[in-house]
Amino acid sequence: MADGSNWLDHRTGYKSLLHEALFENVPGGARWRYVWGSTLTFFFTVQVITGLFLWMSYSPSSQTAWESVNFIQHQMWGGWFLRGLHHFVAQAMTVLLVLQAEMVAMEPGTMPGRKEAALRTEVVAKAGLLRAKASASGRCCETSLAH
Repeated sequence: MADGSNWLDHRTGYKSLLHEALFENVPGGARWRYVWGSTLTFFFTVQVITGLFLWMSYSPSSQTAWESVNFIQHQMWGGWFLRGLHHFVAQAMTVLLVLQAEMVAMEPGTMPGRKEAALRTEVVAKAGLLRAKASASGRCCETSLAH
């Protein structure tokens, strides 16, 4: 296992990126207001992972969309949980995005890392809006199985 981890780190350098993300120096000490960006990033990662698994079983054509959602919801192992998690994390991301944008806006302009935080918030916001726009056409299929 360690050999595979070292090989992947040699190829990608993920260990240094992970260390930098987890052990970031927070100016002024840790505060609750610094949690929302990390939570938003975690939820975005959950959205990507659950979305990929749902994407593998979903058929977007007008003839097979309902059947594929029905399959995911009722026959696929854990499909109901996957759809529910994807749905509720998407709703929470909207709230967290507003919280994160407010936190970035309230930080003093001289604080180090403000530009990077604003850029990350903007990237996640645009990715979330694109995801919402892309899934808007399939929304009718999801509500038909609500009973």
